[in-house]
Amino acid sequence: MSSIIGIIENQSPLQAHRQSYGFVDVPKWKWTLQREFYKRVHSTTKNFVLPSSPVGFSSWYESNVLVDFICPSEELIGNNWWICNPKHLDLKRGCTVYYSGPPFDSALETSLREALPTCTIHIFDPSLPSTSNITDTKIQYYPWGFAETNGRIVNSKNTTFDVKTMKRTRKELGHRQVDLLLLHCNGCEWNIDYSNINQVVVVMSNLKNMHWFDTMNEKNYVLFHKEQVEFGGRAFYQSLSYMKL
Repeated sequence: MSSIIGIIENQSPLQAHRQSYGFVDVPKWKWTLQREFYKRVHSTTKNFVLPSSPVGFSSWYESNVLVDFICPSEELIGNNWWICNPKHLDLKRGCTVYYSGPPFDSALETSLREALPTCTIHIFDPSLPSTSNITDTKIQYYPWGFAETNGRIVNSKNTTFDVKTMKRTRKELGHRQVDLLLLHCNGCEWNIDYSNINQVVVVMSNLKNMHWFDTMNEKNYVLFHKEQVEFGGRAFYQSLSYMKL
């Protein structure tokens, strides 16, 4: 029996490696179980009736947004960002990380630098002056945020700032592909083009488009981590970690 188990365990992980863009290396039989698990999750009937108030967001996410994939080597970076196999990500030549969210502080910088020392981190912060040119070898700043269209928008605090689409941003920066996107932008996540992004970790603050989740599924994204997080005393934020297969 032990010899048979050994033969099974030693099956080539080539299929999993290829279909997960190198993030998962497991024997073929484990990869087959992953596929079956995914099918079972998506055969579950979902209730797409939105809650009447933010108080119901957490229970809605719990019932309708289901983890459908298991990353055997996920790691927590900072307080909220669960990433699948950051060691593989860091080994990739020209590793590119995009971050748009709360001010990029020293704690998050330290966590990212320790986990992804060879990756270049591109930080998008529309509060930066338009003339800002703060750069170093591995961390670069840009004075705009993300939106569905290019231009300028006014936020809830009546502040005007520049925004660009993800497609325009990648084109201007010469990035054919983004390896990891960390996003907490209080609404822009619903309209971003996620094409050519290998991993997406997004902190959701509301429920604007319940069919966004089906769209991610149709684009071959799987959800490998989900948890409730707290910002400013509000506990109904949801951190969702996706990877593309």
